[in-house]
Amino acid sequence: MTFRRILGIIAISSIICVGPASAVTTSIWEQHRQKDFEAGTSKDVSITSRGKVILASKVDNFFEETEEIYIWCLAEDSKGNIYAGTGNQGKIYQITPDGQSSLFYDSPEVSILSLAVDANDTLYAGTAPDGLIYKISDKATPPKTILSAEDKYVWAMTFDDAGNLYAATGTDGKIYKITPDEKMSVLFDSEEGNIMCLLYHQNALYAGSEGKGIIYRITDDGATSVIRQTAEKEVHVLVGDTQGNIYAAAITSAPPKPGSRPSSPPPSNGGSTEEKKSHIYQIRPDGIVSKIWTSPEPLILSMVLDTDNQLLVGTGDKGKIYRVNANGDSASLGKCDANQILAMHHAAEAKKLFLATGNSAKIFELKTEYITEGTLESKPRNTKGISRWGKLSWEAELPEGTSIVFATRSGNTEKSDSTWSDWSEELTTSEGSQITSPSAQYIQWRVTLTTSDPAATPVLKKVSLASAQSNIEPRFTSIEVGKGKGAKKGGGSSSSGDSKPQKSSETPSKQWTVQWKVTDANKDTLQFTIYYKAVMKRIGSFSKKN
Repeated sequence: MTFRRILGIIAISSIICVGPASAVTTSIWEQHRQKDFEAGTSKDVSITSRGKVILASKVDNFFEETEEIYIWCLAEDSKGNIYAGTGNQGKIYQITPDGQSSLFYDSPEVSILSLAVDANDTLYAGTAPDGLIYKISDKATPPKTILSAEDKYVWAMTFDDAGNLYAATGTDGKIYKITPDEKMSVLFDSEEGNIMCLLYHQNALYAGSEGKGIIYRITDDGATSVIRQTAEKEVHVLVGDTQGNIYAAAITSAPPKPGSRPSSPPPSNGGSTEEKKSHIYQIRPDGIVSKIWTSPEPLILSMVLDTDNQLLVGTGDKGKIYRVNANGDSASLGKCDANQILAMHHAAEAKKLFLATGNSAKIFELKTEYITEGTLESKPRNTKGISRWGKLSWEAELPEGTSIVFATRSGNTEKSDSTWSDWSEELTTSEGSQITSPSAQYIQWRVTLTTSDPAATPVLKKVSLASAQSNIEPRFTSIEVGKGKGAKKGGGSSSSGDSKPQKSSETPSKQWTVQWKVTDANKDTLQFTIYYKAVMKRIGSFSKKN
């Protein structure tokens, strides 16, 4: 009896099952750095370089009775009278210690760029566009012109201990020396177009230029040395402390110019524009120069010493004030209702800090008191899918009389709009308050800082928000089954009793490949289980022969 062989062809019939290796986990959104908080929208709060949120300082109007565009400069006499030089009508205003203001001098010039007061309360005014210096004894006496050179601008003036007046000019970049008996000489003739600022400090004169951004040191005999050529185009302000350190504010782009009108926004033509940056350098007594701070705003326009290691800095074009220490730590203090803070002055008699602005021309007073309430709204958080919310917690310091509360809202659009939920009720438990906003893809928090003590502020340090995506099952996007390359199997010995070895037979074996693609909206780690079985297909039939 013979039998035909039954050949078995194994076909793969498979089921692929997929499941997450782990369930959807809770995601924690933390914010504790300066850039985290600055990405949001703030009102009446200050954000420090160390990532703390505090209430802003009060900035009150002090003088705004003018239709001018700029107040370029401020000065004070021994009686506490404040003088303000303006443009574009070239006027000088006087504000008395009790706040009464009046027109002190209406010049024929376009701008009063610089003011200085000597030991006898004589006022000196530097102008544009004729580069004049007026000597004004009092309101009733006509001014005397003591400098009329070829220069167009008198950018800055200062006195030395002997009563000599120094004037920085442009566009020929000269420094003039005028003695108390009004003898005039050129102390320094630079190769720069404009000398923008002056500082008499510890028996030497320092000057900053426009063009190559050079800081000069000039002695009484006119000997000049370069302290530093900065990477910026202009050294705009110089101040010195009692330890012998000098601080220089350097800018890359041009500030407002005398006679100019308020600037309009640049056209959005998609072209590349020069990056606008401003920096503060520290020059130590041993000559070592280091960059200690980069301004978040494009222009540093004014700067004064607050304490020996603290600077107050006025910027443009958003009228913001910053405090910067010698280590480069900083905090935004407040904002003026004007574009540029062009000059700052510590009033010796009143012990007040005045800020002169442009666009529009006003004088503000920076107070030591805090605003009573301020808010910060975070940037909306994208959770990449519909999410459920856990708890919101925060770390803060709360002096007596201060408080911090939070609220949240959620929605499914990138920017918060009318489709978002309303702000939730206030969350008050810093260790963890349950978020009640509806499940959504985006969420946003708002913090409100308040104080009943003008000398105290709450301090927000860190915010944490918990969320978990709603679990979405994975989806197969493709499954492919195909033949692989053939493989060879080695032969074995015969079982028929024949002692001769049999030749090895080569029987190709078929390999099959299975490929698949799966997407998972939750980005879970996936595990796959494959179930398969062999299907035997009989070829031919049995035959039986008697």
